[in-house]
Amino acid sequence: MDIKSNITNLFKIIEEIGSDKQYGNEKVSQLEHAIQCALLAKKNNENNFFITAALFHDIGHLINNDKEAIKKGVDKKHENLGSLFLSKFFPEDVTRLIKGHVPAKRYLVYYEKGYYETLSIASKRSLDVQGGSFSEEEANEFIKKPFMQDAVRLRKYDDLAKVENLEIPNINFFYKHVESSLK
Repeated sequence: MDIKSNITNLFKIIEEIGSDKQYGNEKVSQLEHAIQCALLAKKNNENNFFITAALFHDIGHLINNDKEAIKKGVDKKHENLGSLFLSKFFPEDVTRLIKGHVPAKRYLVYYEKGYYETLSIASKRSLDVQGGSFSEEEANEFIKKPFMQDAVRLRKYDDLAKVENLEIPNINFFYKHVESSLK
């Protein structure tokens, strides 16, 4: 498969599956959430790898068929599914951020006073299923790993990327960022 086909297929997953799939119990779709997250990264002058990770950070939800997992109390580890799936196309500069965005939430709940209160109801519910807050030891171990300070930034964009009725560009707006991030 050529580069253009790879990008087209990845965008198609987000557009076709993500446009009718609500993001948790949020007021935005997976597609809107992905684009809003990537826009925040772009507006904050993140590099192309980071913008690509922001766009695809929740693709694991879209390639996983169990739409009710969190409601059933099951963590399908969408961050691992997405990271593994995308590792065929992107280097660790992208996939480690994706893999780290859920542990980053657990880290922030431990580390940042008041962070838990800023989470949406859906994020609080998923946090419980994902293991809750890190302990001090887990937090210290997590933040020392490569790319995890970046994963914390991605997590913060993720939390903010849930604005209902926000005017957003078409996903193709990110084509050049994604293309430059491919292996």
